[in-house]
Amino acid sequence: MNFKEGFIICNASMKEKIVKQVIGFKDYIFLTYEEVKNKLTFQIKKRAVYAIMKHYGFSYGLAVEYIQAVQLIEDKAYLNPKLDSIVSVLHYLKQESLIEEDVLFKIRLRQYPITFVDPTPSKEYERLKALAASYTVIEEVFLQQGEYQPCLYEFSTIEEEALFVMNQISELYKKGIPLNHIYIAHADDSFRFILKRLSKSFSIPIQFEALKNISSFAITQDFLRKCYIEEDFHSILKQMDHTHPLYPVFVDLINSYELVKEKPMDCIAFFKAKFKSISYPNKIYLEAVQLVSEDLLFQESDYVFYVGFNLGSSPKIEQEQGFLNDADLNRLSCSTSTMKNMLAHERLKQFIKNTPNLTLTYRLYVNQDVYLPSLLIREMGLEVTRIEAIDYGYAPVEDELRLVGLYDLYLKYGQWHPDLENYGIGKAEYKTYQHQYQKISQELLDLHFEKKPLRLAYSNVKLYFACPFSYYADRILGLNEFKPQMAARLGTFAHAVLEDSYKESFSFEESVEFHKKENAFDAKDVFFFNQMQQVLKNMIHFNQSHEQESKLTTIEREVHVEVVKDSYTFEGYIDKLMYTIREDEIYAAIVDYKTGADIISLDNIEDGFHLQLPSYMYLLSKYEAFANKKIHIIGIFLQKVNIVLYDSKSDVELQMAKRFMLEGYSVANPSLLAMLDPTYEHSTYIKSLGMGRDGFLRYSKIFLESQQDEIIAMVENLLDTASKDIQSGIFPIAPKKIRGKNESCTFCKYKDLCFCDYADEIELEYKPFGKGGDGNGLD
Repeated sequence: MNFKEGFIICNASMKEKIVKQVIGFKDYIFLTYEEVKNKLTFQIKKRAVYAIMKHYGFSYGLAVEYIQAVQLIEDKAYLNPKLDSIVSVLHYLKQESLIEEDVLFKIRLRQYPITFVDPTPSKEYERLKALAASYTVIEEVFLQQGEYQPCLYEFSTIEEEALFVMNQISELYKKGIPLNHIYIAHADDSFRFILKRLSKSFSIPIQFEALKNISSFAITQDFLRKCYIEEDFHSILKQMDHTHPLYPVFVDLINSYELVKEKPMDCIAFFKAKFKSISYPNKIYLEAVQLVSEDLLFQESDYVFYVGFNLGSSPKIEQEQGFLNDADLNRLSCSTSTMKNMLAHERLKQFIKNTPNLTLTYRLYVNQDVYLPSLLIREMGLEVTRIEAIDYGYAPVEDELRLVGLYDLYLKYGQWHPDLENYGIGKAEYKTYQHQYQKISQELLDLHFEKKPLRLAYSNVKLYFACPFSYYADRILGLNEFKPQMAARLGTFAHAVLEDSYKESFSFEESVEFHKKENAFDAKDVFFFNQMQQVLKNMIHFNQSHEQESKLTTIEREVHVEVVKDSYTFEGYIDKLMYTIREDEIYAAIVDYKTGADIISLDNIEDGFHLQLPSYMYLLSKYEAFANKKIHIIGIFLQKVNIVLYDSKSDVELQMAKRFMLEGYSVANPSLLAMLDPTYEHSTYIKSLGMGRDGFLRYSKIFLESQQDEIIAMVENLLDTASKDIQSGIFPIAPKKIRGKNESCTFCKYKDLCFCDYADEIELEYKPFGKGGDGNGLD
């Protein structure tokens, strides 16, 4: 291909083809169609997405749709509410200097011709060409229609289709075809899922796209949490792990979207949306089969497998949907869904005719769904070869899986397959499996913890002691998918309002509205958030009335304590710390807000159960502000923050007050208890606390002051043990039973993964905290 020197507009694969054919020096300036469009019209700055969200109160998705629509609009009145709203956004972007025009490009364009290579004859292209023609000479180069004939194969199932493709790739590789010259095009999610397994079985590397959505990473959640607390991004970034692979992502988002001067809390909705589209760090192979779209140009030395050549996806049928419907697009002189479908139809035909060494495949079934072949087969007169049997011998593991599956059908349903007679199941292990955790090498573990030093919190220590394998699945393999469920958002809302309630400038209405906007996504959410709003109002009143009577007058919220040891770090947050200082000694009580249900107990704490309240005692003992001071812990409590139904036959206010009472353990020292709760003898502040003639009532949850240090030492010992075992790779499937009840598997997310059986269960002796029957509740 011979082009005039100047601007050449094409995609990346066409650019590569042109460059390879150029002889001598040519003054070519390559641009994509998107780049030349932006240079001829305008470029919208990245910050515009956040600016629109903030100014109009739009969601991230809606802001993106407006930005895409702005690029199609003219600055005029359309007398149409939707289109005129887009124009108003255009005006806002101009007003805020969020639109950039490349004036120099238009000057340069007068000096050089512009050549469009193989353009799509759409309305958008015709408009772009007319705009470019007002500045310079226009050339158009269309590819010659090829006459290549593809091979076309039909398969019963998507699994057979995938196996056939991998067998063919194996043959090509044996013949010396480099993997970098082998491509799989048009693979949908179902096909990619199968390929990930086959890639390992066949020992053929395939370059998959990186998975997206970094929301579940611990560092991401830590970043979002800090956005609620810190006043600026400098403070947030300063506290984060600079060596983490995702740290540059946060820095880039803040800088590229110009958020430095924004309040972090205002940016949370933006970050949550962006994190869903950011890719994980991905392994890049020097040589691998490539997964591609059908927009590329291929050479004679390339081999392409176009899979899923089925009706509805080849070509893909675009429905009239989205922010701009066909009527809107027609009015804007843009291609409608019908026009786009016609163009996609012609593009796919051109791709088939212009691609050498092309193999087309389609399936008739995916699970129970029926698929039809593409209509292009008849239109183009393609010859179909029906593949009845997939060859064996390319991947032993896959061969065994297939044969064992056939043998299973024979045993269950009497369906005999000739492959069983021809090959047999040989040494395949039928109905045998080893479900126990197989210890990974210490070298690999050391590398893991070198890159990601061990950080423990109550939640993952609880997970480890309940069953080490659940910790392994959750924290080491990272199978804990983050889902911002409504219950979690309701908890975040409650915590935020309760924390605000201790600020001097606190306004209940303002706090509720602000945090509701951040966490309530739809009308259903709003209903429950309104219910929680009333609960919080009454709870704040309950707390204030009791705190006025308490001698623990200093209250700190969200107290972050981090204990750094040689081999691990333990950290946690105390929701509310109430204390006073007398003669340089600390008298304190700890309160943690709890949405949902939780068991208030200290039974079996030496086995790692019910460590939440003791872990707060341990954290407080390491609180830097109290260093070198004697600490008297008066109580460790949870305060339930839940929406409940009240009995209309009883006094609702009394029922509410009972719901808000602190639940936990109090020190068995009346003089200390009086500092926190003057009503301790018949407490209206702390549940399960009262005194009779002979001392504390038998139901009272109490501990001796002398037990404080014992409990703290026990927690530290458990943390040391968990840390050592985790870093040694000790993750057996070992759920615990206490008094015949399985305490580990009931709510475990991974019980379908481990195939736990009765032999794996460990029966623990019941170890109650205190006797509970002699009137004092103590050991």
